[in-house]
Amino acid sequence: MWLRDFLPEDLPNTRVMAFNHNTVWKANALSKSLQDYGEDLLRTLHRKRQTPEEIARPIIFIGHSFGGLIIKQALVIASGDGADEVYRSISRQTQGFIFLGTPHKGARLTVFGKLVSLFSHWKGSSTSMLEIMDCRSRINKELHESFMRFLTARLRPRNTVCVFEAVMESVFGFPIMHVVDEDSAVIDGSQKIGFDKKHRDLKRFASRDEEDYQDILRFIRDWITIVEQKERACLRSLFYPEMNMRANGIKNEASKTCAWLLEHKHYTTWLDQDQGLLWIKGKPGAGKSTLMKYALQHSKERASRTKLVVASFFFHGGGAPLQRNPLGLFRSLLHQVLDQIPELLSKFYSIFKKKCETQGEPGKTWEWHVTELQKFLEDTILDASKACSIRLHIDALDECGEKNARDLIAFFESLTSKLAPIEAFGICFSCRHYPILALERGLTICMEDENHLDIVTYVEGRLHGGFSDLGKAIDLTEKIVERASGVFQWVVLVVSIVLQLHLRGTPMKAILKKLEEIPPELENLYRDLLGGIEDEDRTQTLLLMQWICFAREPLSVDELRFAMAVDADCPYKSLSELRQNSPNYVETGEEMERRVKSLSGGLVEIKNGYEGRRIAQLIHQSVNDYLIQSGLQRLDSSSNRSVKGRAHFRLSRSCIRYITMAEVLSYHSEDGLGLKASEDEPDLEVWEDEQDLQGCDNAQDLERKFPFLRYATTEWMSHAASVEAEGITQDDLLDLFQWPSCHVLECWTRQYRMIDRHSYHCPDKGTTLLHTASRHGLSSVVAAVVDSERNTKVDLKDDQGLTPLSWAAEKGHEAVVKLLVEQDNVDVDSRDNDGQTPLSCAAREGHEVVVKLLVERDDVNVDSRDNEGRTPLLYAAEQGHEAVVKLLVEQDDVDADPRDNDGGTPLSYAASEGHEAVVKLLVERGANVDSKDEDGRTPLSLAAEEGHESVVKLLVERGANVDSKDNDGRTPLSWAVEEEHHGVVELLESYMQERLRR
Repeated sequence: MWLRDFLPEDLPNTRVMAFNHNTVWKANALSKSLQDYGEDLLRTLHRKRQTPEEIARPIIFIGHSFGGLIIKQALVIASGDGADEVYRSISRQTQGFIFLGTPHKGARLTVFGKLVSLFSHWKGSSTSMLEIMDCRSRINKELHESFMRFLTARLRPRNTVCVFEAVMESVFGFPIMHVVDEDSAVIDGSQKIGFDKKHRDLKRFASRDEEDYQDILRFIRDWITIVEQKERACLRSLFYPEMNMRANGIKNEASKTCAWLLEHKHYTTWLDQDQGLLWIKGKPGAGKSTLMKYALQHSKERASRTKLVVASFFFHGGGAPLQRNPLGLFRSLLHQVLDQIPELLSKFYSIFKKKCETQGEPGKTWEWHVTELQKFLEDTILDASKACSIRLHIDALDECGEKNARDLIAFFESLTSKLAPIEAFGICFSCRHYPILALERGLTICMEDENHLDIVTYVEGRLHGGFSDLGKAIDLTEKIVERASGVFQWVVLVVSIVLQLHLRGTPMKAILKKLEEIPPELENLYRDLLGGIEDEDRTQTLLLMQWICFAREPLSVDELRFAMAVDADCPYKSLSELRQNSPNYVETGEEMERRVKSLSGGLVEIKNGYEGRRIAQLIHQSVNDYLIQSGLQRLDSSSNRSVKGRAHFRLSRSCIRYITMAEVLSYHSEDGLGLKASEDEPDLEVWEDEQDLQGCDNAQDLERKFPFLRYATTEWMSHAASVEAEGITQDDLLDLFQWPSCHVLECWTRQYRMIDRHSYHCPDKGTTLLHTASRHGLSSVVAAVVDSERNTKVDLKDDQGLTPLSWAAEKGHEAVVKLLVEQDNVDVDSRDNDGQTPLSCAAREGHEVVVKLLVERDDVNVDSRDNEGRTPLLYAAEQGHEAVVKLLVEQDDVDADPRDNDGGTPLSYAASEGHEAVVKLLVERGANVDSKDEDGRTPLSLAAEEGHESVVKLLVERGANVDSKDNDGRTPLSWAVEEEHHGVVELLESYMQERLRR
């Protein structure tokens, strides 16, 4: 049996499952409809797809004869309006079909089939199923129409292979007819293939070498390759672990609350409109996030019944970077929308593939940029809204920063204005009361005007359960609600205080007195809660709040145990010494959770994070606001230095102290990964071996032994960069890293490579303290190193061939670049392994000030070419850095129209990427508008293919040849037609017609 014996060996990464359906004709056969069989198949699949990994697995269906009809019925059910999420996931994950002799349009065999089935000539066929095959069968006709609608919308017919029989059935040796003829067996638009076999033998293959089997195998392999490339690679590049953590961490609404939203006039209007913006606004702590989660659940319930795509994002000001910036928003929204509408993945894959081909590994050599994802999200929504309704829910917009919030509102308002009247797209924001974030159009819901009954319900529910005396509960409820001013977070904290007092046996009068003393403003309530911390604990409270407020991502309880114990001035050199002697070391996670609650006055909570981690975070964003504005200063009145700078200084040193603990440094020797001194450079240690550091066992063992090591290793530099930005000198880093020895730096580099070697920020082998300081803009450290009397070699190269100057130029650190170029022994035109100079690096990244600083020097070659023949100007043009392009073309010795090894010019790259301003600038400087690359492609051809209408218009107006042909004979118009860029097609055709009229 080929499904058992051949496929598993030829496709080892697939699960092969067979579904048996009893359709044998007998007098006592079960009376089942095609609908029943379809549901049987779906239920069977569901039992095999339980875990998240299984649910996400793509599916390829193979069906013979009636089995194909059952598959079609199953997919029609799974994609129908009434399908639940379980069945919808099966529909979404379906990648292709192979139908072997399936009667899509019926057959002329009914009577003959019944006859031969009686003689057991054609087993596996009940007469009830045979009747469905009749050409006049209404059931089969409606099934096929429904299936074609699914196929056209979801996969395209080309994702279907239809096999037909080329040999007729015989009776007594006489060929009679085909069981299913070619016309019925082949779906319009599918890939068809004929087997020289009878109907029953279409599903049988004698050996793995049989040509028919190899044909089927090829189709399956092609689909698997496409799936792997498009879905796994593309979606994985968008995914990040914290994507859903904020939404999952928001508590569900209290019983009998939030239901008013479903009847609110503005909300129902927004639901009924095909297009619209809805803004849920309110004070900090008014319950906006809880209401947004409620609204999201309501939308998801509607999506399970209708053709609705729902995506959401909950900003989290205290979360990881991607949880609080627009890049994280766009990555998350695109991941969700493309996962629900995978047919749109092909366009995204083309962008992804191009970046991988030209820039390398995602996450290592390149990251998604917010502008490109914003543009693709816009295109995706404009495309998808033609076929289905889309609803986005975006919570806590204010937590991404004022400018970002304004830009996002402008983007979504602009997007909505581009929709055609029939296209359905709606977005719901929640945000604080900020006039600067007002929507120009749309509907609003004000939380304080609507949540009074919810507050009453919540307080009654909590107090009635805590007080046996109902009268006291009623009195307290009235007092609390009266002072709440619509702020739910205030109510939650005050109710907890009241219940704690009651549990201690506090008299009612004392409780009422305390209630009157509680400030009505949230920030003052936070002040009082922290003011109650014992004096001996205030130092640790400050440190805890610094970690919570300024950590680059929320820390786990285990990470906090060591972060709190290994302080900036920690006197211990080893973890064993720390455990034995430090009064701040906490033994277990359970103890640490209690410690956190005590130190924070209840303002920090512990929640479940990804991979079972217990995460410490503030109970509300308003707590973070209070701490940053005044709370931390109240806890630490001993210093006048910047609250932010002081915190980052403390956190960075804590990280460094941890990674230089004796056990951490000696781990390499224990694991056989020792270091030795280089013969050429006694102060520069190098690796003895070149073994792969990403062995899963090593990385996991490392993090298991040292819980705080991952964070300390990967984030000390970012904290140090923030210290530098606050103007605090950091020459103490030389002593902390035992400079000029590179032993500690080498250990740190190896730690990083074991933990996350594919990270874009992972240091390369050969990294020195000067490399690290230059890369992260630590100018005070660079100054301390170059001013020392140790004859520092400022041009040492890391494993990529990058010098400290190269790193500083690439990252745009002007002060560091100035320091380095002033050194007598620096090579300002040094080349890395790709042949790129510091000027190339700065130009590529668009750092105008650094470019200006470099081109003003006589010893910098402004036209230097790398290994691919690319110049700094070409890189700047490709990336659309107009100011840098202008600066470079103004240099006397620059070539404004250089060709790289593939024949590409700055103009052709700028045109391909749609950088209109750069294209205009280059054309004005005399760039050849009809230059051809190695494929014969002109700038116009490249712009037409990518759909850059304004660039096409500009080039044609500057004399570009609209009839130019590439090496395959293709014109700009043919490229635009193939890619369905209708605006470009109309533009080119109009120019061609105008030329004919002349």
